[in-house]
Amino acid sequence: MGWCGDRILYYAELTDAHLFTTARQRNERLWEMGDTFEFFAGIAGDSRYIEYHCAPNGVVMQLLLPPPLFFDEHEMAADGFLPCTVDDESTARVLPFAGGWAVYGEFCVKVLNATADSLRGQEWDVSFSRYDCENLDEEPMTTSSSQFPPDLKLSFHSRKYWSRVKFE
Repeated sequence: MGWCGDRILYYAELTDAHLFTTARQRNERLWEMGDTFEFFAGIAGDSRYIEYHCAPNGVVMQLLLPPPLFFDEHEMAADGFLPCTVDDESTARVLPFAGGWAVYGEFCVKVLNATADSLRGQEWDVSFSRYDCENLDEEPMTTSSSQFPPDLKLSFHSRKYWSRVKFE
């Protein structure tokens, strides 16, 4: 992970002998549809955060949580999720390779901090997570960069376990 101007850059290589997803369009619930890589990021001290999910075929899902105060509840999906509709220039690129797949992403922080031209000196909370699926009939294997206590059920949204980074 790194940064340039108003963007957080990340790269992940995921070992996977069987790439699998049924995702076909933006903002589907990817974690229920197969292999998924997830990037979570929020400014330290701010309750809002972005989730950027990516499937091995390049389909993405973007969420802004919690929903903004100006949000019209009729726009929320029946499952309670709010796709982030801001055209924020964030991207994710997928490259399948023998034995896995790689994800390169650029997250434009203006979604959360509209005045930021540079991340220099800012502190952010971040986490990277993964669902690894063979098919939809089995529970996926889940992993995270967050350090969860062994007795805690894995919850990617437990922000207090995310890593704090300072952009220098």
